Amino acid sequence: MTEINERNYGIDLLRFVAMVYIVVLHTLGHGGVLYSVIPQTQQYYVVWFLEIWAYCAVDVFAMISGFASAKHANESWNIKRYLYLWLKVVFYSVLLYFVVLEYSNNRNIDFDAPDFIDLFFPVSNGTYWYFSQYTILFFVAPLLHRGFDNVEKKELISVVVILFFCFSVIETINGRFAVKGGYNATWLIFCYTVGFTVSKYSIGKYSNRGLLILLIIILNTVTWFLKIKDVKIVFLGNKMNGDTLISYTSPTICLISILYLIFFLQVKIKNNVIIKVIKYMAPSVFSIYLINDNPCIRTMFLKNKFLNWTNYNFIVLMINVVIFALIFSFVAIFVDRIVMKLFFLLKQVYNKFLIRVNRGGKLY
Repeated sequence: MTEINERNYGIDLLRFVAMVYIVVLHTLGHGGVLYSVIPQTQQYYVVWFLEIWAYCAVDVFAMISGFASAKHANESWNIKRYLYLWLKVVFYSVLLYFVVLEYSNNRNIDFDAPDFIDLFFPVSNGTYWYFSQYTILFFVAPLLHRGFDNVEKKELISVVVILFFCFSVIETINGRFAVKGGYNATWLIFCYTVGFTVSKYSIGKYSNRGLLILLIIILNTVTWFLKIKDVKIVFLGNKMNGDTLISYTSPTICLISILYLIFFLQVKIKNNVIIKVIKYMAPSVFSIYLINDNPCIRTMFLKNKFLNWTNYNFIVLMINVVIFALIFSFVAIFVDRIVMKLFFLLKQVYNKFLIRVNRGGKLY
């Protein structure tokens, strides 16, 4: 069986799409667009449309982790995988620290640099909130796999439905389960479980793709409409408004994420050129996040840098956000590929050095 048949490149493509969405969220949020746009203007409608449309990104990314792990659930636990990610986080933290420091010094820009020693403790310092919470998920995953293997399909799906009702529906209504809007390991574990279940039982594999797209549009539109109209209701004594459904744990956002996963599960990519592009990008997708959400990069190049965009025509504003997110993502991938190539060359030099030492040969 060929690699093309074994690997679902539609899911790899979804991983990239989700990461572009994350860059969109950071552009609107960190860039200051979201909070400087004048309410009830065309720009306001467009900005919140983009924000809500991209909000599924984190849930999708966590679900993909669970989806991919289902294919390797019986493999032995490999701490090297986590150490590789940890080293990559530290490497980019240190690299970007010096890049931004040099940039600010050359231009006499005040830069409130973080403590250098903190860069080597990304988990405890929460340098990247997702990676910190993913750390818990990574070490819990083997236990989850054992549990998944010992339950029937009906039982596992029932558990997912019950957890959805608790962590999404009830959480959205009154915050009873303290999932903190999805910014913690509990929610990531739930999303991971959803992705694992979809993969293990091929849920929705033969669903109508047109219907999936329609449902995504409807759920996004409902969430957007409630926001722009700032609808206020009281349900079971709990006050809710237009912002209530704009959360990673929101029922609409969660369902949208599941629909995305099922839709891209059905995407079969056979064009060799497209496959090569996806294979080129796939190993570097996580690095887009590491570069884009790096505290130094965020402070120097993103924070409130796009306030003037709200003065543009709403179409120009939309194009700016989307094009910037795409360009940033592709540039980050290109940078990461260069870094990977340098590390590969250094590894080759190191291996040759060891061979010479072991043979007692000269080092020059």
